[in-house]
Amino acid sequence: MNPKTVQTLRDLRKVFERRGNEFFVLGGGVTDAILPVLKDGRIAPLSGNGGIDLAFPAVTWSHFYDLVESMVSVGFRESEREELLIHSSGTELFLWPFGSRVSPRQRLTWPGTGREYSTVGLAFAMTEARPVPIAEHLAVPVPPIPMVLFLKIVFYLSRMTGRDLIEIVKVLHAGCGDSEPGPDPGKDNAFSMGTRIRKSFPESYLKIIRNFLVEVDAVHAPMISQLFRGWKGMDPFLGNRMEDIFGLFLSFQRGLDTK
Repeated sequence: MNPKTVQTLRDLRKVFERRGNEFFVLGGGVTDAILPVLKDGRIAPLSGNGGIDLAFPAVTWSHFYDLVESMVSVGFRESEREELLIHSSGTELFLWPFGSRVSPRQRLTWPGTGREYSTVGLAFAMTEARPVPIAEHLAVPVPPIPMVLFLKIVFYLSRMTGRDLIEIVKVLHAGCGDSEPGPDPGKDNAFSMGTRIRKSFPESYLKIIRNFLVEVDAVHAPMISQLFRGWKGMDPFLGNRMEDIFGLFLSFQRGLDTK
């Protein structure tokens, strides 16, 4: 278990519990740890010290900056990027504040740089997030797996980072844990994910997912190929076979389209 990530999350939880402010987390070692817990209840060791996405409601920008000041007081420091705090352990914390005042029309515009991110789904995910145990005496709020997948797509479309693509593939492969065992569990899980999302997500969310999937081959395929062909330490099921990765996207698409 990565002690740096664990300490980062303990300090983060301390701040938000003390202030009575809701939050949830995704990304990096958190995603690796929560997938088996959400799927079958098994606690997996936290992996590398990768970046964590922190989403939380902020009433105003003053409220946001007060929260940042509280995080700084327990070991985080501000960086050159408005959306990034760095814990004393070295863990990067990417901030996703949301609310009608800080992200009107579900668009977050950072005051300093004018950089825009989407906050679609964050408020809904907040209502669905539940404490998930990921270390001894440590549970953090995390949305259900289908919502994790949707938010990783939203995050990727906002910032176009390889980390989000990698996590999209990991979540697709993990699935919902409710598909029947078959010759290719990864594709079965991706198909199950698609059917579950189609039944439970609003059409406005489905449109974002479908637009992303349409673009996978034409726009995102080169980046996906570049990432995974040279990726070291990726899950053994993937290897360097690109057809396995794109097969997950195709199975997910079929699940979304199945009536």
